[in-house]
Amino acid sequence: MKVYIDTLGCPKNVVDSELMQVELQANHIHVDDSSDEADVVIVNTCSFIKDAVEESLSTIFNYIQQGKRIIVTGCLLGRYKETLKNELTEVKDWVEFEEQINIAQYLNKKSQVLLKPELNRSLVKRDVPYAYVKIAEGCNRACSFCAIPLIRGSLKSRTYISIIEEIRSLVQSGIKEIILVAQDLTAYGGDRKNNLLTLLKKIVKIPLDFNVRLLYLYPADVDQELIDFILSQEKIFNYFDIPVQHSEKKILRKMNRFYDKEKLLAMIEYIRKQAPDAVFRTTLLVGFPSETEKDIKQLTSFVKNVRFNHLGVFTYFREEGTTGYTLGDPISQKIKQKRLQDLMLIQQKISAEKLAPFQDETLTVMIDKKYDENYFEARNYYFAPEIDGLIFVKKKKNKPLKKGDVVKIKITETTDYDLYGELL
Repeated sequence: MKVYIDTLGCPKNVVDSELMQVELQANHIHVDDSSDEADVVIVNTCSFIKDAVEESLSTIFNYIQQGKRIIVTGCLLGRYKETLKNELTEVKDWVEFEEQINIAQYLNKKSQVLLKPELNRSLVKRDVPYAYVKIAEGCNRACSFCAIPLIRGSLKSRTYISIIEEIRSLVQSGIKEIILVAQDLTAYGGDRKNNLLTLLKKIVKIPLDFNVRLLYLYPADVDQELIDFILSQEKIFNYFDIPVQHSEKKILRKMNRFYDKEKLLAMIEYIRKQAPDAVFRTTLLVGFPSETEKDIKQLTSFVKNVRFNHLGVFTYFREEGTTGYTLGDPISQKIKQKRLQDLMLIQQKISAEKLAPFQDETLTVMIDKKYDENYFEARNYYFAPEIDGLIFVKKKKNKPLKKGDVVKIKITETTDYDLYGELL
């Protein structure tokens, strides 16, 4: 039997898929690299936003048309399981989060449950030198636009020791970059008297060679002590992924997010003063009910003022079951899309201007993987994988490269979002 796992959505789903993979392999089930020859396809779905729901459904329909046996799991079930079971009768197996670790039983195998499945993630075949480590599941925040608590439940933090063991195992297997993920890293430990700062202090003491990147820091909880520690540690990249969603207090309060523009600006100014090379990434949500043209002008001014290195924009979608659902959805999709496009055009220019000074500079980069016959994909601290731009390194016949190699390059071209370079 050959199984293919199609992973949609965020890095947290990537971790879940890898845990399913090691459980399948422990039960002597082959996990294939593509769906072409697979007997069974496991679709690990996403339903965070409307586009993600549509992509998940489209993917399922595609495999149905191919005549594949399908197992569906992931976030889509967290919201629409009963509806899906009634309407997609071609799908026989619907696997909820808590059953993913027993995935082999759905393939008529006696499931051998692994005692410490996270440690076996080091056995997963990767073509890249980085790995995600999920330190918590769920969320206790009540952002009025977000369905994650409905899908993933309340905050459930892992123990310090389980996280440290997993990181040690991954790095010993060859991983060079550990990316900590959760719905909100700064909330880590709130359910078990732990905290992110103490966890980081334990991680940097692991006597192995690797770097750490943090993805998703809730703005209100990024305090000076956390900032100072991050900036003091060579192991931790000066990369701050802080999704602010909006700049205007009126909108933020209706979103149930409790910080303001002044706090954000003060935090960013402090970080840049301590570390001028610090990189900032954020996401914005436009078209939230009651957002006016004045609010958008203020948000635009905020983006121009801060000049984030990386920025993504989403349009508001009314999520049933969220506290924001009662606010309706009065702003047309056309207007939402226009606001998104206008902001992204501004960010495109900012990104290009921030990358331009790299022209002719020498950078130390890590090779991720082969891109095509002429280039390798590479990154440094400036770029997070899969969500930011890339550094393309031109191949040289006399200098073969492989994933994880750390090399020096000279930048030969800068674009809006990417860099191109050649080996020195």
